[in-house]
Amino acid sequence: MPNSRTHDMDGAETGVVQLTAGRACFPNLIYIAYDRASGDAVVIDPGWASETIVDAAKERGLTLRAILVTHGHRDHTEAVETLSAQADLPVWGTRPCLDTLDLPAHRERVLTTDQRLRVGALAITALLTPGHTACSVSYIVGDCLFPGDTLFIEGCGLVATPNGDAGDLFRSCARLKRSVPDAARVFPGHEYARPVGMRFDAVKATNFYLRLETEENFTAFCNRPRRGLKPPMVGTVPDMVARIHDHSVPTQDHSMKQAG
Repeated sequence: MPNSRTHDMDGAETGVVQLTAGRACFPNLIYIAYDRASGDAVVIDPGWASETIVDAAKERGLTLRAILVTHGHRDHTEAVETLSAQADLPVWGTRPCLDTLDLPAHRERVLTTDQRLRVGALAITALLTPGHTACSVSYIVGDCLFPGDTLFIEGCGLVATPNGDAGDLFRSCARLKRSVPDAARVFPGHEYARPVGMRFDAVKATNFYLRLETEENFTAFCNRPRRGLKPPMVGTVPDMVARIHDHSVPTQDHSMKQAG
């Protein structure tokens, strides 16, 4: 298994396989989150590398049960249709997000409000967190938070995208601070200066966005003039080979099978 390494986290209920793929200059993080006891797994934001995702699950004896989509930007959804068809996986997301995909109705799972899900042995909480986009969702899977581009370890996603809104993002960050346990590990859609997988209490203590207490200050900071390069446009083919990193490893063998 190329480019992989193991980093066990003592007491972690949820294992996380991280795939770094897409554009070499601005890669995406794709995750397989799984229950360590059963091997039941979900894929979060498969923007690229559907074959690599399936192979990574098979190599670890995991059972793919569903796809969770945090928002409709193409670099987070490009491989959703292929992966969903290949493994017959249902796809969870908001209606506007799912409308950007070409999925058969029987594989769509529409989120209209904050919701608790049960996917195999995995307990999942879906929180509507608009701001980066109007349809953004964050997922708490076991003891892990997957906020997509709503929240990074060191910042928040841009609100300059279509249907982005700084006020919505402020309220979404407040919802996360109210709803996410301090011990949850945070796995966002991109990695910048700090490694993903930090505890949420550490993110709250160091992420400047989460320390802004008024909507006025938060909005002003989000909408400040930007300098430097903008993220590149998403092409039709990613320009890097996916790299795999295990944040935890299964404790026993499980057979790979399609979702029931």
